[in-house]
Amino acid sequence: MTLRLHETGQTQVDGAWVAAVNLGTREPLGREGPSALRAQIAIDELPPVDVAEGEEVEIAGGRWRVVEITEDPVHQRGDVILERAQD
Repeated sequence: MTLRLHETGQTQVDGAWVAAVNLGTREPLGREGPSALRAQIAIDELPPVDVAEGEEVEIAGGRWRVVEITEDPVHQRGDVILERAQD
């Protein structure tokens, strides 16, 4: 199953509201690592989770892998594409 999160929009996943915010190239927030295209995934009222391509995030008890993060500098919006991880 694939999920596309549009920056500045919300999607409901298994009862949780999910949004992609703050897309851009930067170092990982709160930890060491190389600069990369990153996004924050906001889930309900929880603090946002900082992710890059290949990393996983938990949404409503399920694991999702970040497949792709895209930026659109012209429209100043991007997308985060997630794929449900195999349990």
